[in-house]
Amino acid sequence: MLRRDFLKTTLGFCAGAGSCLAFESIKNKNKSDRRMSDVDVPRRNFYHIEVPVCHNCNLNCAYCDHFAPLAPKYQVPVEDFERDLSTLADIKGVKEKLTEFMLVGGEPLLHDNIEQLIEITRKYFKKAHIELITNGLLFKEKGEKFCKACAENAVLVSISNYIENDKLLDLGYINEMSYKYKFIYKLTNVNRFMPLHLSLNETRTNEPDMAHCHYYANGVTLDRGKIYSCCIAQAMIDFFNTTFKDKAIPHKNSDILSLNDVSSVEQIEKFLNTP
Repeated sequence: MLRRDFLKTTLGFCAGAGSCLAFESIKNKNKSDRRMSDVDVPRRNFYHIEVPVCHNCNLNCAYCDHFAPLAPKYQVPVEDFERDLSTLADIKGVKEKLTEFMLVGGEPLLHDNIEQLIEITRKYFKKAHIELITNGLLFKEKGEKFCKACAENAVLVSISNYIENDKLLDLGYINEMSYKYKFIYKLTNVNRFMPLHLSLNETRTNEPDMAHCHYYANGVTLDRGKIYSCCIAQAMIDFFNTTFKDKAIPHKNSDILSLNDVSSVEQIEKFLNTP
């Protein structure tokens, strides 16, 4: 039994590996852009974006950088999602630059039509690396339709294996579906009780400070027709501010870039490189 499960896991992983290997050279190049120093601040290129498809979650993690425990129930309407991706794809230079696409939450498997969102993403970004970030607890509930959509659209399923919840994760079923439909997934162990530190006592407004932020390279977010350079302090901060009014963290209109105001990728990169 153990040997059979091991073979299923191995074969399931290998079967879909080709869909990710094609992106390795791109990702290795992007990693070089993330090296940071006080002297030489690297230019922030628009190669990566996160799109929250749900704001709420089925967990209650203390460190959630999208403030999902504070967010109301929300799933992006399919037509709005397609409109935003169509608009983004039509911006001059975006398809050539944008090589890494993350479907995130909250918990994306809470979305009733996650399979359609996967298909739409691949429709507009045929060459991009597409990754779906999930806690995996609803995998069985979404069933074979979801697994098939991931396989057919070459989506890497990134499962956050949260401490205290790992016994609820049905890896046997996930392995079986991975083998059957030839999609790949990766498992990352995460401590969901790690606190998220926010402070108004420090102001970081210059380029070296900005470049040392963990989210400098991978915090770019597209949510409801707007681009944000930071998922914490801009895109999702209103959930925090609504709950903790006395500790509200302000942001300005200049922190937000509307898709309708953009005509080229250079405009997006200028926005992302402004502290």
